Amino acid sequence: MKDIVEKLQLMRGEVTKLLHGCDPRIVPNIAQSRPVTKGRIDEPKLYGRDPIINRIIHDITSGQYRHKGLTVIPAGCQSGGNGEDYTDTTHLSQPTSAGSFSRHDLDITTEDLIEQRLRSKKFLLVLDDIWKISNGDDWGKLLSTLNKSEEKGSMILVTTRFQAIAQKVETTGHSIKLNGLEYEEFRKLFLAFVFGDEQYPREKQFLLETADKIMEKLKGSPLAAKTVGRLLSKDLSLGHWKRVLKSEGWEKQSHDNEIMPALKLSYDFLPFHLRQCFSYSGLFPEDYNFRSDELIILWIGLYIVIPNGQNQTFENIGLSNLNELVTHGFFREEETM
Repeated sequence: MKDIVEKLQLMRGEVTKLLHGCDPRIVPNIAQSRPVTKGRIDEPKLYGRDPIINRIIHDITSGQYRHKGLTVIPAGCQSGGNGEDYTDTTHLSQPTSAGSFSRHDLDITTEDLIEQRLRSKKFLLVLDDIWKISNGDDWGKLLSTLNKSEEKGSMILVTTRFQAIAQKVETTGHSIKLNGLEYEEFRKLFLAFVFGDEQYPREKQFLLETADKIMEKLKGSPLAAKTVGRLLSKDLSLGHWKRVLKSEGWEKQSHDNEIMPALKLSYDFLPFHLRQCFSYSGLFPEDYNFRSDELIILWIGLYIVIPNGQNQTFENIGLSNLNELVTHGFFREEETM
């Protein structure tokens, strides 16, 4: 067994070199150069959602829900959505703020405390970007706890990308559909993700013609703007932008609202060492919560974190790779309770 493992390790090194040399999507100025750090905002201001926000505020404060009991309204799923039609629901939840908690932390003591605090209050709770509800009993218990308020008009706003979840949580018979943004608003959002501001630098005006052609393929989706905008911001050269525009991935768009090819571009243009690191997350179950040290140790153990001769430790190289994957949107950093 020991001899077999040693042979596989030797073969792995040769295969890695071969893959790195034969990858047609990796070009020197993307794969080898480190991203330039610059002042850019991660979450631009709200664009194109004012009518929806104003309607929700009206319904809560003076509209149809103000005299009702606890109301749950899902927002973000598109008609017929099955998880492939993504919409950036983060934008809808930005004008409000709410605490977050793990359902596992909602023990009997916490339930009593919530009941006491909310009994005489009207509240708005935003549950943002819900991907699944694994236990229907827990959801029902949560609603039962929150429904103890003596005040009318309280609301839970659930933002989700999946219609099945929207149908499971809604109590009004309808959900809020978020369609793609109108062109002018979408263009401002896209440029904000690329340049950090909707006002592009004058010296980069030569990029705008290519930018407009790329934007046409993003179907007004804020999530696609965020994903592709990050990709373009890493290299503000015309050559890089044209490679993105001419990517074969766009040919896989099967209908007008499909944006998955746009999201996959971010993976296709990752440097080889980052794609290699990210691919190993497939060894874990869906929705697995990684610890950063756990993931880095895995990379080191699999010999995919290689020193670059600059006296860096394996751990520092692994942390640098992880930070880049977070920046590209492949991992999301979460606060622990």
